[in-house]
Amino acid sequence: MKTMLTALVAGALLLVLAGGAGAITYGVPDGNGHPEVGALLAQH
Repeated sequence: MKTMLTALVAGALLLVLAGGAGAITYGVPDGNGHPEVGALLAQH
């Protein structure tokens, strides 16, 4: 029971504290400069 509670708390913390990923090109955020990155990762 304690292990399940620990796993649930850890999972909740991961979901709450997860931030978005952003790309930086030449020191400037690129916005949508790489729109297909997720698709490339999903193809494998």
